[in-house]
Amino acid sequence: MSGPPPLPQAIAVLDAGGQVRIARSRAYALGLLVLVLLVGAGLLAWLVFAVGDGLRRDRMGVVLAHPVTWASVIAVVGCALLPVVIAVRLHRREALVVTREGLASESGGVIRSFVPWTGIERVGYERVTGPYYRFAPRSVTYVLTPAAIEARDRAMLAAGRRPPRYGLLGPGGYVVEAGYVGGRRRLYELLATAHHRYGGVRPS
Repeated sequence: MSGPPPLPQAIAVLDAGGQVRIARSRAYALGLLVLVLLVGAGLLAWLVFAVGDGLRRDRMGVVLAHPVTWASVIAVVGCALLPVVIAVRLHRREALVVTREGLASESGGVIRSFVPWTGIERVGYERVTGPYYRFAPRSVTYVLTPAAIEARDRAMLAAGRRPPRYGLLGPGGYVVEAGYVGGRRRLYELLATAHHRYGGVRPS
């Protein structure tokens, strides 16, 4: 299955030992791509106008020294590169794989990460805000148990990587990216129910 079926059907699949595969939404990716191209085109048009106006008025030094100019240049470059990133991720066929054992992320047909339900303390559907963005949409989140955090940290240290110590949800918190088939709400319902059913912990 490329997306989450109705919840009772999905749980029946999991109870039977199967898996529910939730692929990235091509429609979401294309919508994001169109938005990025529109923003990039608008910023590029503004830059062309600003540079042309600076040349006409012999104020090119002021234009180049203005931080907004360089912020716009960086944004235009980012808008030019993001479509490549989106195309690569779609080509890799990234997906979430839900089983009775836990939650896995898949890329190119290879499992990249896995966390058992027993290693998850809670699954949430909440607005994750920070000091620079107060009005965020609801996101699917999960928080690892203390034992799972310790195991993750040991594995990262053994691989020469530094474990995370901070985060909006704490060092054991993760926010599931948007853009999967079916939307965030259905994904949350599936993960929360599977966590409660197979991990023995009531969903938040």
